[in-house]
Amino acid sequence: MLLIIYIPSLVQIFLLAPCFSDQEVAQSRALTYIPHYDVRNETISSVIVEGNLSVIYTIIHICAPIYPVYIAICIIRRKIIQTLESVEIISKDTKAMHQQLLKCLTFQAIIPVFLLIGVCIFLTCYFFITTPILESAVFCIAIFTPTLSPVTYLYFVRPYRLFFKKPNEIASRFAETTKNPNSQYLSKAETS
Repeated sequence: MLLIIYIPSLVQIFLLAPCFSDQEVAQSRALTYIPHYDVRNETISSVIVEGNLSVIYTIIHICAPIYPVYIAICIIRRKIIQTLESVEIISKDTKAMHQQLLKCLTFQAIIPVFLLIGVCIFLTCYFFITTPILESAVFCIAIFTPTLSPVTYLYFVRPYRLFFKKPNEIASRFAETTKNPNSQYLSKAETS
């Protein structure tokens, strides 16, 4: 199943690889389309989009899936919330875990918005206007997704959260283990 999902990306690699232009062609095109950039002494690469179906497929493959994927994320999140709220006979601990799960799902559902904004900015640069600020914003905004995703686990998974909430206790445990190798915090394998 995973291989089937990967096929569009694999096709993209093989279609896009031969489409990159030479350094001289890339520099002349850059000087034509973005003359305010000084690219004469820089290494740049480009692909020629006009009439090239491989490049058009790649742009569509990169930009289009985010919209249905985000809609699916919102629909699945809503169904999970409805299922969790419909269960009435549960203990307080289970209900608390469900509420924590709902918070985590809500935050995880918000994270892909950064990719959505990045794609919108890329399409704006591609079809309408391009400025250095917008070009940089595509990557600056899109980088929030892989950055925030692990942070959600550090916050919403209780052992990780407790680990970071008590840095003084952790530091004192570490100091004790370095001073006393026979400390109760070390396993037998570590002391031998």
